[in-house]
Amino acid sequence: MEYIDENDAYIRYDDMLDELYGVVRFDSQLSWDASQVLKEMDETAYHTGFNDWLDSQGLTTDESEADGLGGLADDYYEVNA
Repeated sequence: MEYIDENDAYIRYDDMLDELYGVVRFDSQLSWDASQVLKEMDETAYHTGFNDWLDSQGLTTDESEADGLGGLADDYYEVNA
């Protein structure tokens, strides 16, 4: 998996949602980006979708999961090298 900064990941996820679903209009004067609607209306669905999106992109916000065998295995090999 490739490491991505968590803030950058949320920006990319929001951009993806907004590109797919666009602007949600509630009336002629009130509209929000799709990502903001999902975040505000169903926070659980937003975060579940975010985690699924990370997996589908091969990304992680946890540095210990990035590249190779993961943090614990990498630490083992560094110490025992």
